[in-house]
Amino acid sequence: GISWWMLNRQKDYESGENLHFLGDEVRLVVEKDIKRMKAIRSWKGIRHHLGLKVRGQRTKTTGRTGRTIGYKRKKR
Repeated sequence: GISWWMLNRQKDYESGENLHFLGDEVRLVVEKDIKRMKAIRSWKGIRHHLGLKVRGQRTKTTGRTGRTIGYKRKKR
């Protein structure tokens, strides 16, 4: 078999087993994890809910989205 450290789902939340998911299963499992984090109101869940960075990145200057104020050229 494959070593446990090569699997993409170590110590599954529900079963406690080391699992490996392929294809669309990965997306579904990640969505389920995020939904659980939101439900228990964890820090990561709140960040996901607000659409902010989750893994400690800076947010003041990088990753800005949304409307800009606009840009006006100077008259000569």
